[in-house]
Amino acid sequence: ALPAALLVSAAGCAHRDAAAPPPALQPQSVLIEAEPVRPLEQIRAEAEQQYRLGVQAQQQGDLDAADRYFDAALQVFMDADIPPGQEEAFRSAFNDLVLRVQAQQIDAFEMSADVQAPDLPIEEIPPLSDTELALLRTRLADTLPAMPRFSIPVHADDPRVLAALDYLVNQRRDVVQEGLNRATRYLPLIREVFAESGVPEELAWLPLIESLFKPTARSRAGAVGLWQLMAPTARLYGLRVDWYVDERRDPIRSTGAIARFIRDYYEEFGDWHLAIAAYNGGKGRVARALRRAGVKDFWSLATTRYLPRETREFVPKILAAVLVGSDPEAYGFTIEPQPPFAYDAVAIDSMTDLEVIAEAAGTDLATIRELNPALLRRTTPNVKGFTIRVPAGRGDAFRRAYAAIPPKERLRVAEHVVRRGETLSEIADEFGVSWRAIADFNGIRNPRRIRAGQRLLVPVSQAAVAGTRAVGSELVQSSSAPHRGDKIVHTVQRGESLWLIARAYGTTVADIKRWNGLASDRIDRGDRLTIYYGTRAAPAAVTPASLAADPSVGEGTNGGPAGDTADGPAALVPVRYRVRRGDTLIDIARIYGVTVADIKRWNGKRSDRIYPGEELLIHSRRLLVTEGGTAYTVRRGDTLSAIARRFGVSVEQLCAWNGISPRTTLYPGNRLVIHSGDR
Repeated sequence: ALPAALLVSAAGCAHRDAAAPPPALQPQSVLIEAEPVRPLEQIRAEAEQQYRLGVQAQQQGDLDAADRYFDAALQVFMDADIPPGQEEAFRSAFNDLVLRVQAQQIDAFEMSADVQAPDLPIEEIPPLSDTELALLRTRLADTLPAMPRFSIPVHADDPRVLAALDYLVNQRRDVVQEGLNRATRYLPLIREVFAESGVPEELAWLPLIESLFKPTARSRAGAVGLWQLMAPTARLYGLRVDWYVDERRDPIRSTGAIARFIRDYYEEFGDWHLAIAAYNGGKGRVARALRRAGVKDFWSLATTRYLPRETREFVPKILAAVLVGSDPEAYGFTIEPQPPFAYDAVAIDSMTDLEVIAEAAGTDLATIRELNPALLRRTTPNVKGFTIRVPAGRGDAFRRAYAAIPPKERLRVAEHVVRRGETLSEIADEFGVSWRAIADFNGIRNPRRIRAGQRLLVPVSQAAVAGTRAVGSELVQSSSAPHRGDKIVHTVQRGESLWLIARAYGTTVADIKRWNGLASDRIDRGDRLTIYYGTRAAPAAVTPASLAADPSVGEGTNGGPAGDTADGPAALVPVRYRVRRGDTLIDIARIYGVTVADIKRWNGKRSDRIYPGEELLIHSRRLLVTEGGTAYTVRRGDTLSAIARRFGVSVEQLCAWNGISPRTTLYPGNRLVIHSGDR
């Protein structure tokens, strides 16, 4: 049942609507002959034809045509009516097509750093009983004073909206709380765009249902971003979706597109509720449903079965989200505001490594990625005049620092074309890096699915110096591969700069200057520089010699994940993990390289339910007891701050123990030494 505060607020909101309430839940008689619905097999066959044309175009090297055919294949399902009684089969066929299209378009690559979209848009709302509805209506007699009117009808006293409110506030409370907190970061920019486009500001709450305001959210069907757009729709409204860039993930670009999208649908139907329904179910599907039912409004249409259940329930969910978002405290939510999405935009004139951009902007790689979520790779695309975002207030300083970097020094990667029969492990050995580092840099989903002729970007800035050469580098490199912390005396060659030398040896210009007492960046041919290889914060004395000497430490014998090897089971290190808000057993299992079943067995749990503050015993396969402490194998998505929180230590301690700086880039397969928190 809804809490009293919610009931009172909902009743008060009801006074904001000038429009008549929606019709009661009574079946509508249909006096016109229904249009025939195409059978699923026919829909699947038409989509399959477009898909095969896309595969053929791709094999012929016409990638633009391939994308058009793939988009057309998906559009067949998006425009089709779901045959009665076949919703699950329809959704399954569509999801299968989405996965196959993604496999063709991206091949061995995935859209990097995506998070799973919530299930709120598709989950069924539990119905309220007649007794519960009667109780609600009785309580609605006592209302708060009328608040300012909404610009669209919200119908807060309709039983469908009330059921959606109960679902959001009681059934999915923790999830909605997360979305409300994150909304504070993006709502100002969304409202500004909507105001300029003539879209009601209430619809700024759509992402609360669609994505929980996560710019990188991806649904199981392949919809992406705050607004959960499919690739064909995104391209139709001018968004770029390719291997380097996916503007569905950009909160500003995608919001501009969705404003035009919603406005177009409103002009089509002349009704905001129908526009919301079409946003979810498709314009053609809603238009045909209206014709078949012989009605002109969403609420009458929702009493029939001409729309899928998901679309019939989507509009009440959005209106419930508007009510909750407009007055969250009344529903028992306490908002924890996030910093605004603020930045300076700067145009750059060449393809650049994001780590180089971060250093020039005086920030870290994670910040640059967070401000530029549309970038899928560790580099900007090879487009002159590409606009990059840097932290607010640092635009001018970044322009000056960036202009001082020679174009040939802006990339810290080598480009490698896969040869026939070559494996990812062999490529990694050639460049002296971990295969996990290459997979992470390129977003490779399946390391066994690389093919001849495929281009890979290899992060050589952290590679062993021997035998490797950064793009544009003219360094004379040593014949043996040093380990992190080794002291090296480098003789400056013609054309070298401190920036280029720092990149080759995995350190920074500031550290080289400090170690050699340099007051400026000027160096001359023949100068001898003392460098501690791979060190960014301290000399070799505090650097464990074993750290990252072998980037593949923690990998299985066959290049797979750490765990049991041919020599026997991997060492299991017992740790105590304190559950944080938002944690799930699946997330924790991935962190430590174990299974959910393992965690439940070790802790005597019968269900997957966990609570903030609860301590779990975990025998980790990602940890290894060493003479110098505990070694942690870095996994995809790890950051220094996240690892420090996990082990109850500080970032400063992690850096000191490992001879790195807070700005050091971590790659999957790297190993960090961790001591007790008081060391």
